[in-house]
Amino acid sequence: MVAPFGLGIAKHVECDSVANVFLGGPAVDPRKNSVSLLQSLKISKISETPDLSSPGGNADIYVINAEGGLARRLTTEPSADEVPSWSHDGRWIYFRSNRSGEYQIWKAPADGGEAVQVTKKGGFAALESPDGQDLYYVKFRQPAIWKMLVKGGDETLILNGFNPQFWGYWAVRERGLYFVHEDDTGVLAIEFYDFATRRVTQLAPLDKNKWTPLALTGFTVSPDGQTILYVQQDGDESDIILVDNFR
Repeated sequence: MVAPFGLGIAKHVECDSVANVFLGGPAVDPRKNSVSLLQSLKISKISETPDLSSPGGNADIYVINAEGGLARRLTTEPSADEVPSWSHDGRWIYFRSNRSGEYQIWKAPADGGEAVQVTKKGGFAALESPDGQDLYYVKFRQPAIWKMLVKGGDETLILNGFNPQFWGYWAVRERGLYFVHEDDTGVLAIEFYDFATRRVTQLAPLDKNKWTPLALTGFTVSPDGQTILYVQQDGDESDIILVDNFR
C-alpha cells in the first residue's frame, strides 16, 4: 500500500521459513519526521533480531525504520497478530488478532503500548480513511466491506458482494473504494465503488491466470487516485537439485 503521506510503496516478501512477511508502506510520523515499515513476522522466540527459523511460532507486529536498524516488536500476545496498517496520522497501527477467540480488528500505539479492540462483530483486514474519520474493514469469510467511526460506534455495511478471498486487494480513497472483483462468469477486474453515487464501475480487466489471491497480497492506489499498483504472479519455477553425501 502507498503510505498515508504518499512517500512509499508496500511490498510482499516470501521467506522459506516463514509463511508470510507483510511490509506495510512506509509512514511518516509527523512527531518524529521518521519513516517506518510495518512487519508481521512469524517467530519462535523473542530476541533483538527476530528469529525466523521456526514456522511454528505465532505472528506478531514489528516496526522497523525504512533506512535500516533493528525491528521493534509491537505485539507480544500468544495470538496471531497480522495484517498491519497505519492510521492516517501515523499514531496507531491497526491489525487483526484472534486473541479474543475470534478474528477482530485491534489497534496499538505506534510508539508502543496496550492494544485496544476496535471491532466487536468480526474483522480481518482494516484500512483507515484518508481523513482519519472512518475505519473500513472486511470480515473472515463474509462477502462485504464494512465501516465504523474511528472514535467508535455501530458498524455500517458499505459494499455487499466483495469476495473475501481478495481481503488483501482493496484500498480506500477520498472518493470511494477500489477493489478486485470476480463475477459469476469468472471475469476478474479492478472496480471502483463511488461513495457519492453508490455505484460500482469496472476500471480494468485482470489476467486470472496470474492471480493466486490467498498466496499473494498487494494492492494500493495513489493518493490522487490516478495510479493503481498491484501484485500478480507472472511466473513460477522450481528446480530439482542432487546433493552428494546428504545426511
